[in-house]
Amino acid sequence: MRTNRLLCAVVLFLVTAAAAPVPGLAQSYLVHVYTENDGLINNQVHGAAQDAKGRMWFATRGGVSMYDGFSWHGWSTSNGLSGNVAMDVALDVDGHPWFLITYLEGTIATIRDGNIFSVPLPVSNEIPLEPILLAAGISGGAPAFLVGTRYRGLFLYHGDEWRRYHTPDGLSGGAIKGLLFSDGAFYVATEGGLSVIRDGKVDNALNDRHPVLKRGVLALSGGGRERKGRIWLCGPDWVGFLENGKLTTLHASAALSFLSRSPLVRPVSTSSLVRIAPDGYGGCFVGNAVVLMHCPADGSPPLDIDVESGLAGAGAAGMALDRERNLWVANPRGVSKISGLRFLNFQKTHGLFGDEVSAIAKVGPGRLILGHNGGLSYLGSDAIRAASLEKEDGLIAAENRVLDIQTDGDGMLWIATSGYGLGSVRHEGPVRWIGRGEGIGGKVRTLFIDEAGTFWVSTGPELYILQDNRFIPVPLPDFNQMYIRKIFQGPEGSIDLATNRHGLLRISSGSWRQISHPERPAANNVYAVHLDRQGHTWVGTEAGLFFVRNGRLVESGAETLSIERPIYLIVEDLRGRLWFGTDNGVIRWDGSDLTLRVYATRSGLAGLEINRSAGVVDGEGRLWIGTNSGVSYYREEYDPDPADIPVPHVEITALDIKGLSVPLQEPLRLNHSKNHFTFHVSAPSFIDETAVRFRTLLEGFDTVWSEPFRSLEPKILYMNLPPGRYRFYIQAANALGVWSAPAVSPVIRISRAFWQTVWFALLVLAVGVGISVGAFHFVAAHRYANRLEREVEMRTAQLQASLSEKNVLLKEIHHRVKNNLQIISSLLFLQARKIQNDEDRFALKESMTRIRTMALVHETIYGSANLAAVSARAYFSAIIDQLMSTFGIDKERVSIDIEATNIALTVETAVPCGLIVNELVSNALKHAFPEGRKGRIEVRMALDEPESGMRDPKYHLVVKDDGKGFGDDFNVLNIESLGLRLVFNLATQLGGSVEVDREEGTTFTIRF
Repeated sequence: MRTNRLLCAVVLFLVTAAAAPVPGLAQSYLVHVYTENDGLINNQVHGAAQDAKGRMWFATRGGVSMYDGFSWHGWSTSNGLSGNVAMDVALDVDGHPWFLITYLEGTIATIRDGNIFSVPLPVSNEIPLEPILLAAGISGGAPAFLVGTRYRGLFLYHGDEWRRYHTPDGLSGGAIKGLLFSDGAFYVATEGGLSVIRDGKVDNALNDRHPVLKRGVLALSGGGRERKGRIWLCGPDWVGFLENGKLTTLHASAALSFLSRSPLVRPVSTSSLVRIAPDGYGGCFVGNAVVLMHCPADGSPPLDIDVESGLAGAGAAGMALDRERNLWVANPRGVSKISGLRFLNFQKTHGLFGDEVSAIAKVGPGRLILGHNGGLSYLGSDAIRAASLEKEDGLIAAENRVLDIQTDGDGMLWIATSGYGLGSVRHEGPVRWIGRGEGIGGKVRTLFIDEAGTFWVSTGPELYILQDNRFIPVPLPDFNQMYIRKIFQGPEGSIDLATNRHGLLRISSGSWRQISHPERPAANNVYAVHLDRQGHTWVGTEAGLFFVRNGRLVESGAETLSIERPIYLIVEDLRGRLWFGTDNGVIRWDGSDLTLRVYATRSGLAGLEINRSAGVVDGEGRLWIGTNSGVSYYREEYDPDPADIPVPHVEITALDIKGLSVPLQEPLRLNHSKNHFTFHVSAPSFIDETAVRFRTLLEGFDTVWSEPFRSLEPKILYMNLPPGRYRFYIQAANALGVWSAPAVSPVIRISRAFWQTVWFALLVLAVGVGISVGAFHFVAAHRYANRLEREVEMRTAQLQASLSEKNVLLKEIHHRVKNNLQIISSLLFLQARKIQNDEDRFALKESMTRIRTMALVHETIYGSANLAAVSARAYFSAIIDQLMSTFGIDKERVSIDIEATNIALTVETAVPCGLIVNELVSNALKHAFPEGRKGRIEVRMALDEPESGMRDPKYHLVVKDDGKGFGDDFNVLNIESLGLRLVFNLATQLGGSVEVDREEGTTFTIRF
């Protein structure tokens, strides 16, 4: 067994090497992989098919999956399928998918509108059927199904009965390799040839007409959308097609012989089969569980497609070409969609030195050289060789990017690098680096050999030409911070230098000329220049595409070609078409009109950003584009015109009205409350599902089509529609921008509410007349009362106005009193300044604080909405802030704590309370904290509960400090201090008492 495996591996290697195309190398395509993480029901996929509505169906080991480009749906035993193993899928003549279910009870099943319909497989107690293939068609005018087995022939289901066909019945072989229904007949591929079953009869005439078929047919497939009458066939070492009874052999090569060998897989599995599918361009794909190959229509050697090409896994257990020419490849690791063959891509995984390709040049027939960051790649017809640019002395530059490559007439290859400078290579040998001894050194940005053979080199700021094996500097204009990015051939033998900020410098007959744009600095940052066959100079800049006209850069406009994004590269192919490399792919202009073709990663290009020295047309006319993620080679034969790609199949699948699904087959009439619509639509397009766009119009509501939009969920919502007649239209566009015809809903009518009808209006009018008559009598009876009520309201308004005037007057009085007290305080201040005696001056200052305390009451009341009372806490805070300022007390040294929540004082109470607080706090500030001592003063005022027998509650006012306190000779009955006498007098005025506690400082408690 080990020997057989080794032999198979060796044969595969030799076959692959022998089948190398031009270029005969591994490559990648635009591939998208779908697995269980995306919604596939199981990664082991056996077959794929696209139904008439454009949806993709997959037969898997875990059931059936359907993908419409927006969401996945799955069926298994958990929701009605007879088994979880679906071995194959086939389309009937109406385009509906049928599945071969072989686990538990074998059936043929289909799913329509969410419902499952099935036909049981024939039961045999003698031998296992081992069904592996399915075909659906018509026999005798009625639906029929053909089930192929591994070794036991096949079974035809027709008219509710099964009939078996084997070699004794005329079948060319018992091992079924492929099934197909075409042109009213079933085609059966066997190890012995090709049999045709029409109306229940077996016909082997094709084997006699084409003897090569007798060697065995390994697979067969339909011709696809373009060639419906064509049948693709695969033999042991050939592929071809049958059309109008004629067999055409497309490929006959030993490279295909490996397909006839049995892969080392489970014996009963579709993965042991060979599969074939058209490519949509005259060629085909063919493969088995190990190998997948593309056989081009031109008969060139087959191309291997494998994991390095982007597939989920090796080989193909099933294949399907959809209507947009995407190939769906099924294998045990998921589904891979190849979305185009227009670009073949080469990257590091295929043998390049690196992924980013910064420069490309032709070095001989069928050979290219690619520049990377730190190395080169030699791309030949049968191999890729990567070479590092490391110097022999082992020194490695921190950055050694290949910026440009040129070949001279002697076969010498010259490279410009950002690290080692200028180097030369001959016959893929070692690089010889040019030193300063030859006139140049350091970074080299670009080089160019003009049509006269002159060798130009630029380090950026400097320009050189090669003369007598030495680089001679060329004088440049003295422009500020200028460097040369690229050198190009100009008209009439001139040389164009692309600069970073000064546009073009054109050298002609030894003189300089600047070509720039006077108003747009970004336009003077030039990356690419191209002189086309008609003598026009195209300029790619940071600002987009420009032209040289009348000695200046001219921007494009509506009447000319317009590209408004950075252009790094301009290449003209052999057909005269221009290719513009940008920061987001490449743009092609065919020259006939202003239409542009855009190619990006979604079109198969290796990367998005195009490098300025990485574009070339090789000796065979093929265009190569270097990107930040590899190099791409354009194959025009696989680039269809967008008009040749079918538009999306748009369908309005359902209508939800307030969460309830209603049928859309017939016109609808709905009541007024059912005016919230949700249209569910389907528009499968798999060129790029994320790029599908919609536009809608609801006739009767919208007047114009909506702006195109993308939707992750194809649902269109309308809310609160008024009564009327509506019809819904929707269009979809694929990734190429081609719009479908509109899908149209039936007419939907929303009825008016009963209160919007004529009879209801008449009823309301009659009731209104009756109510009016009664209302007249009611109004007459209450008119007098209403007049009296208005008079009362008017009098009340007058009283409120009078009250408002009094409030204004009272506020003005408080304001004037406050002003007068402040004048008195100011007069005392002026008098105090003239008094020399400190004791007398201090006495006047104390009087000033007392007057300010009284003024604060009036100021607080004037500024508040309540003219009858003042907030105790706000009043005390104002007094204490004034004292702290007067005595210059730092709040960090003496802290004040005020607590008087929800206490409101009348003017009669506020003035004495404020004076008491003023005297006690000022006394504490003066005497309680000598010599910078820190301390704390508390001012609290609260309301006590009424005592027994008393109707009014009592207040208590506490002023406490933790200072040094009074001396031992302090006697309450013999107080000499004016301030303390004032406190006792004011307490008496309030009808209260004063308590003094001298423990832990001094505490005054006034109760009133």
